[in-house]
Amino acid sequence: FWKKNHVTHCPVGNNIPVQSNPDKSALGFEKRDNIVLVVFSPMGSGKKRQFISNAWRALNLRYPLHLLIIGENERIHEEMFGNYSKERISYLGKLSAQQVSYWLSLADIMLCPYEGGLTTNRGSAIAAMAHSLIILSNRGKKFDSVIFDNSPIIFSEMDAEDFTKKLEELLKRVERFQEYKVLTGNFFSTVFAWDKIFNTIFGHPFFQSPPTDRN
Repeated sequence: FWKKNHVTHCPVGNNIPVQSNPDKSALGFEKRDNIVLVVFSPMGSGKKRQFISNAWRALNLRYPLHLLIIGENERIHEEMFGNYSKERISYLGKLSAQQVSYWLSLADIMLCPYEGGLTTNRGSAIAAMAHSLIILSNRGKKFDSVIFDNSPIIFSEMDAEDFTKKLEELLKRVERFQEYKVLTGNFFSTVFAWDKIFNTIFGHPFFQSPPTDRN
């Protein structure tokens, strides 16, 4: 039943079950209109952490931003952000799947720049899509154009200044955030939901038995 010859692209699915949406006040914000950015393990291999630090240094004093960093602790602060304000950055360390979902549900924009560009095996980006976040990533040598060219995901070129520019363009369109989030959620359901992946591999829907050869 393995139809390998029929499979051209088979993305990984989401392994972070979506929890109910908490209120942003859970972060202790004085203002509930803060724009919450989130990053997974920026010091990990394959991440363009310079894109993130450059964007934060350029924009955090001009917009009401709060940055969530999942998978890292405060030891990375000086290397990535220098003397910039720690009270606007939350270092969350290693979390359970349920905790990851909780924090993703508080965020607006996922920053996920990669050395080779976004591909379909980047689980943290796919988890953010499952939670209907706005995704800002980049193109590169490994960029999966077949999947992402017509997606609602926002891409910069392989350039830190362009990444910052794309983020600022987003920050100026806060009134459209909900629209963008719905588009991301719909894209995830169409491409990355487990039933879609099952159908890609096995050639029939998850809740349907495979066709029987009656010859």
